[in-house]
Amino acid sequence: MKQFISLLPINIFAFFEFLIALPQAIKISIENDEVKYIKVVCKDNCLLLKISSFLTKASIAGLTAGSFVFIKESFKDNQKILKHEQVHIKQEIKWSILFPFIYLYYYAKIKITKSGDPYKDNPFEKEAYEYGKVAPTKKS
Repeated sequence: MKQFISLLPINIFAFFEFLIALPQAIKISIENDEVKYIKVVCKDNCLLLKISSFLTKASIAGLTAGSFVFIKESFKDNQKILKHEQVHIKQEIKWSILFPFIYLYYYAKIKITKSGDPYKDNPFEKEAYEYGKVAPTKKS
């Protein structure tokens, strides 16, 4: 409960993402691994994940917002990706309401300075990929 309350502002935003994903949701469950989260398994062509892939120009298999993890059906049991998304939940707990702004700051800074890939070189993504030991992929 403490985790949910600390993520309340982000969870409010995540609820709207949940509403977008809901028509394409296949299974919704509450998971309790390293952190407690709501796992929303979506069809592989889920609009929410397609939008995220388009915006980041990366192949997105999962997305975290607050206590929600949205994941494509074909990756629903992929432990590396689930661990990666759990790192983002921990980051959101640590940074609270500041998390999306700091994440976007790094994204914009890397993009503007052309110092790397704004997605895969974002420190938050690097931490999550390191923990999950899954390499980021670019869209073809």
